[in-house]
Amino acid sequence: VVPLPSPIPSSMNGTLPSTTPNSTTSPVFSTSQALNQPPPRDGCFPASARVQSITGFDISMEILAIGETVATTTGTSSGSRVLGFTHRQPQGEFDFLHIRARGESRNCLGTNHSACVMRTWFVEITLTHSHYLYTDRDLRIAGDIRVGDRVQCIPPDHDGSRVASHAWHLAEVVDVTNVQRRGLFNPHSIDGDLIVDHVRVSCYTQTVHPRLAHALLGPIRLAVSILGRNNLVNPLMGLFDGDRTMLARAAPQGPTSLSI
Repeated sequence: VVPLPSPIPSSMNGTLPSTTPNSTTSPVFSTSQALNQPPPRDGCFPASARVQSITGFDISMEILAIGETVATTTGTSSGSRVLGFTHRQPQGEFDFLHIRARGESRNCLGTNHSACVMRTWFVEITLTHSHYLYTDRDLRIAGDIRVGDRVQCIPPDHDGSRVASHAWHLAEVVDVTNVQRRGLFNPHSIDGDLIVDHVRVSCYTQTVHPRLAHALLGPIRLAVSILGRNNLVNPLMGLFDGDRTMLARAAPQGPTSLSI
């Protein structure tokens, strides 16, 4: 339930920013630094973001389909269906925050887990300023994340797959950087959560209070559960399309953080 932010003019930056070490990004924020820009009224992921499916494999935002079953919690095989998108714009470049976090987990070998080693791993997620993600204490907008905060995630295995777990791992944020990326995607699951690029996130943003947004999407969840298919999802999700800003202007905004 988010209005569409303005893309970066092509005359200013017509190509996708490089991901090589020479690419230009803003300086890393320190623990005490606040963002120097006002929070934009948006909330999405770039086209390069990947959503974890119920099988454990990642699905690109660009090919994620309505009705797809995605993972929203650890240690479960039920998953949650994708209801639809409030943004699904593959073209244009937009401003995002890139968050990098470091975690540790213990890998044990053998039937008796007799040999265990500690492994350090990193997770990285790119999302807009007002999108909520889960920390160890609360549900918080990305723009309020600082170095030293800890985010809930699922660490990658050595081969890039996910570690089977019945509990969320915590990774400490080591940098937060302004970046520009292509595309703007905001999928919504029935549960209201997703796992994007290893990190546990909400489908909702600060633009409309998450509890109100979840309630407003109730008719769509009901339609899907009754019909067993997504026939009415596209027209219903159209009521919450990001270009329709009247609802966003009338509804109360969410706080920077919510208790969980």
